[in-house]
Amino acid sequence: MSSKNILVILIAVFVAVVTFSCEEDIFTTENLTDSFLTPHDTSTTDFQIISYQVPPQLGGMNRLNVGSIGQFEIPFILLKPGNLDFLNDSLVTVDSAYFRITFDSLAKDSIDVNSFFELGFIEVDSGYSENSTNHTNIDWIPAEYPKLPEVSITEDTLFNQFLKFDIDTSRIIAWADTSNPDSLFILKLVEEFPTELITFYSRESSNQSPFIEVFYHIDPDTSKDTSKTILMMSDISLIIPPELNVENFDSTRAYVSVGAGFRSLVSINFDSLKIPRDAVVIKAHIEFTPDSAESNFLTENDFEIQLFALTDSTDVNWGNIFDIFDEDNIFHGASSDMRSNVSSLDDSIFKINVKNIIQALIVDRFENLGFKLLATNSGSVYDYLSFFTQQSDYPPRLEVLYEVP
Repeated sequence: MSSKNILVILIAVFVAVVTFSCEEDIFTTENLTDSFLTPHDTSTTDFQIISYQVPPQLGGMNRLNVGSIGQFEIPFILLKPGNLDFLNDSLVTVDSAYFRITFDSLAKDSIDVNSFFELGFIEVDSGYSENSTNHTNIDWIPAEYPKLPEVSITEDTLFNQFLKFDIDTSRIIAWADTSNPDSLFILKLVEEFPTELITFYSRESSNQSPFIEVFYHIDPDTSKDTSKTILMMSDISLIIPPELNVENFDSTRAYVSVGAGFRSLVSINFDSLKIPRDAVVIKAHIEFTPDSAESNFLTENDFEIQLFALTDSTDVNWGNIFDIFDEDNIFHGASSDMRSNVSSLDDSIFKINVKNIIQALIVDRFENLGFKLLATNSGSVYDYLSFFTQQSDYPPRLEVLYEVP
């Protein structure tokens, strides 16, 4: 056989293999019938799934909320002002100051509840952090604290509506004094929660972020007034999610959510698959069927879920239906062979590509301790997804296509 013919055959084989390996969306063996591969497919619905709840970590959001939505309550917003040290110059005299926070006009067309708002301030506790402060660890916030007296609702030339709180000059000077503890703002509604969510821009917003505006002059020139804008160093909405228990949720379902802190643990009986150790996984995916009646979302297309292999199962109690923890001590891996792809939606079924995970388990790259299922994205932080478990007519299903050399 000539070298030219050999080259043509090698190219044809390479193209066939690459074409097959790229067809991740089609679970079929028909493409293998005329190839050198020996295909095998296997599946199982032998799953065990339990759900648990941890306090949500919601720092870094580009919107801030107060009010309520569904089963969620958001009583107040915490904001930490930036540095005011420039006011400690003996030649600086403060003339006036105010705090401004802007409504998200897309979330509410007109705001007519400005009289219900109050802005208080307290000393920053050492336990405060934008990334870790939540409804379970705020016992350091006192029941009573000073409040700024003046609030107005204002509209700028671009028709942005915002809350404006005047700040007394002595107060702003006291905040600037480095011998005093740092301050933390608390923005809340004076009266009961409204039946709607009120939304503001946060410091992460590309524009309209909250700020303090300080007007001052340099002595002895009292004729020239200067202003300086002080942005927030951190801000967070304090969200109280619904509690994951049998009174609020169906115990025959599993749940995931960003804002509610819902997570699920998944155990799969791989022994029933009988995949040999020398097998090469061609495709593998898990199907989860959502229960829309027990979920809370505008559209399931906004949801993305992802599976991670556990690295420690010490705190896992597979006998519990629901658990609630102060923090998540059930650890999982993040390497490419210990995490799935992000889910895709196929005819209202969430499909997760777990090819890398299954291949790693077959060759004992890590111990099978179970998996953690997380919501990695949703249309709103107040969404949660419920899906059918092994105790239903629509159990999760793992399908694996592999070949043995």
